Amino acid sequence: RCLCPCQSAAEKQRKAAEEKRERLERIQRRKARGLQDRRLYDCTFANDNGKTPGLTAKAKRYVEHWKDAARKNIGLLLFGDVGTGNSFLAGCIANALLEQDVPVLMTNFPTILNRMTGLFGSDRADFLANLNAYDLLILDEWLIRCLTPQESYNLLEVIEARCNKGSMIFCTQYEPGDWYERLHPNSEER
Repeated sequence: RCLCPCQSAAEKQRKAAEEKRERLERIQRRKARGLQDRRLYDCTFANDNGKTPGLTAKAKRYVEHWKDAARKNIGLLLFGDVGTGNSFLAGCIANALLEQDVPVLMTNFPTILNRMTGLFGSDRADFLANLNAYDLLILDEWLIRCLTPQESYNLLEVIEARCNKGSMIFCTQYEPGDWYERLHPNSEER
């Protein structure tokens, strides 16, 4: 049957409202799964204190150019002393992308290592596949402690599993020059 113009307009409005509701529900589910620490919900560019305008601008640019970054698997390394806002900015990026309906997981490095402990075979493969289900993986507290050889292996396995499968952001208080010691604490060579 044919719809009159007012009925057709009402149907379009109803469909648009339904699509918007479904999108908002999907974003809320993604946020609940992707932000492991509920305090991260408050990490938004609107809540930025303005203390690091240059870094904030770079984080915003990353979000603005997300499609290109995702296509090229471009990630970020945010490093600096404790309290400089690296985790906050990573949370801002996560929230901004989640609001765009992008699958993001922000977790911390010790959590990943703890979850991998004791996983073998298909359980381990499933865990790594789950990490790859997200377009962006953010690892906070990167190399927060020195690693055992098994933890170094686990770390490399996570990174290798992510290669060409999605972008990553690392947050750490350590400069890249200090990483070797943290990855190989008992090594005599440098």
